[in-house]
Amino acid sequence: SAGSGPTTSYLPINIATLQYALITVSGPLSIGSDTIGLTSSGSIFNFYPTPGQYLHLRYVYTNIGGVAANSFNLNLNTLPFGAQLDESSSTCPTDTTISTLNVGDSCNLDIAFLNDAVINNFSPSQTYLLYTPGYSYNDIYNGVVRVEQPNPNPETVNSLDWTTGTVIPSYISFKGRNAIELQFTQNTLATDAAIVSGAINYSVTNLDELKGFDVYNSDGSSGTGSCTMVPSVKNCNMILQAESGMPVGNYVLDVQISALSGVAQNRPIRGSVTVSVTP
Repeated sequence: SAGSGPTTSYLPINIATLQYALITVSGPLSIGSDTIGLTSSGSIFNFYPTPGQYLHLRYVYTNIGGVAANSFNLNLNTLPFGAQLDESSSTCPTDTTISTLNVGDSCNLDIAFLNDAVINNFSPSQTYLLYTPGYSYNDIYNGVVRVEQPNPNPETVNSLDWTTGTVIPSYISFKGRNAIELQFTQNTLATDAAIVSGAINYSVTNLDELKGFDVYNSDGSSGTGSCTMVPSVKNCNMILQAESGMPVGNYVLDVQISALSGVAQNRPIRGSVTVSVTP
């Protein structure tokens, strides 16, 4: 009813009776054409992040009240790590900027996941809780109004690895000497061909730094420290054999999974496995 004070509401209201500003928020909705592999259900968004490929979400803030919302501003402090303001398309004021949201006017807040700094330095397999950003304004009847949490129920944003796998070392006899066989197994793979299609390469990237390992393919021929599998084949193997005189002990092998096609080419997945050199 009139004079009951400002609130965020999704109920039908007779605007003619309102003597104050009233902000409603809709969204988030996914926007943009560069999000590959996005699936969503209700408040859950799943996507595969790679550099330059973002999940874009849009909120729309509308003044359905009876007077202007002056000094309107959004508070982005609740945005989770990895999200960033998309300044190229957002129209709502943020940070230190303010604007007037007149009666019936709207502005949009566009958010992008994940920023490249996160993709390049952290595992892309993460879950984020996204709360609708709050806002503040003032109107001629109520003065300063702050709404910290327009919606107490967050959206769930899951960023996923385009593939997952395991590396299992086993210790074998090879050409009459001790050796280490590495078995690379693909556990999951994105099904969207735009993300990855064709072969996947597993490689040990620090063999030159470690020095002292002879590398062989699973058939016993001389190897390069990598093996390739097609999607229909879920594993590949390589053999490492310590050269004579290599110190006994544990060694950490840096492992990289690379797609040979699709946007996942830009997002290799890295890990490590520890192996032991024995006499």
